[in-house]
Amino acid sequence: MIKKLVLFIFMLLVIVIPVNCLAFSNEPNGFRNLSWGETMGSVIQKGYNLTYSGEFAGCASYTTNLQYNYEYGLPINSCNFYFVNINGEYYLEGVTLFLNGYSNAFSNLGNVLTQQYGSPSEVNTWKGNNTTIYIKDDVYQNNILVMICNTFTLNNIMLPATNNQSMYTQNRENTVQEQLNAAKNLTPEELLDNPVRVVTPADFYQRVYQRLSDRGIPEYRARQKATDMTMQYEARYNVKFN
Repeated sequence: MIKKLVLFIFMLLVIVIPVNCLAFSNEPNGFRNLSWGETMGSVIQKGYNLTYSGEFAGCASYTTNLQYNYEYGLPINSCNFYFVNINGEYYLEGVTLFLNGYSNAFSNLGNVLTQQYGSPSEVNTWKGNNTTIYIKDDVYQNNILVMICNTFTLNNIMLPATNNQSMYTQNRENTVQEQLNAAKNLTPEELLDNPVRVVTPADFYQRVYQRLSDRGIPEYRARQKATDMTMQYEARYNVKFN
């Protein structure tokens, strides 16, 4: 699941949607028998079973099992619906499909979409007034990711939310790195008095053992001392952070 979310984040970050989009041939206004803006209740009434899978890109994500498990002639490995919450009501605004990516499937899919919708407006992307379709090949997982979503929602909710999440992730990574750099100069005794989140008990053990080994302490004594100190550190670490 994490792998799929990472792919979806990357997919959203590389899409740049112009303000004025032109309709493409046979542009859909939804997915299958569903329309963008359709309520969750209506989606369920049409026979789609939904299982909540988390908040993502400004939307509530739900996995679903499709009665017809093929799209564009390819088997569907998994499917997610994305709903926007407006005043407590959830509205369908996007779909992601993970298709079986057997040999040549991605190029064949591109040909199928080009025949159905015309040439892509950008690489692997069909952008219209109502709908945007984007495809990405994931050769390592034998998947093809297909996103079909409301263009307006993509521009105004999903992309901004993804950019904010990306900035948050980068800031968090920077903060963790700063903490790691600061913790490098702390002695085991200092850490024992004041545990640091980025120094886990396993890290603490290695730090103590290495310091004792560098001082020429016999291995069995170094390991025993490191184990004793780590037990103390772990108890204080769990109280502080768990």
